[in-house]
Amino acid sequence: MVASIRTGMVREMPSFAPVHRWRGTAHRVLLRNPYADIGLTCFDGQAAVWLGERIDRHYRIRCEWSDVSGPARHWLASIAPTFAACAERLGFVPIDTPIDQPWLEAA
Repeated sequence: MVASIRTGMVREMPSFAPVHRWRGTAHRVLLRNPYADIGLTCFDGQAAVWLGERIDRHYRIRCEWSDVSGPARHWLASIAPTFAACAERLGFVPIDTPIDQPWLEAA
């Protein structure tokens, strides 16, 4: 599942690169670009692939020195349809409970 998410998403959104990071203890970050993370969360027998603004330390420091968050959210809104279409091609369907705002897809 991880390999198919990485290859499928990078094919559609080449600005993302593979990473091995975590958001807390439950949310695994699979891909990252300067603005966003794409990750996988598994809970109670279900898996969700999500797209969200970066929250890591380096990104937060960049946000303190310049207005990065505003452009990042605008960019996230613009790629949301691409992310949703790619997630559907990978076999994921939308759900209503976001893990990390604003987009989440669940298997």
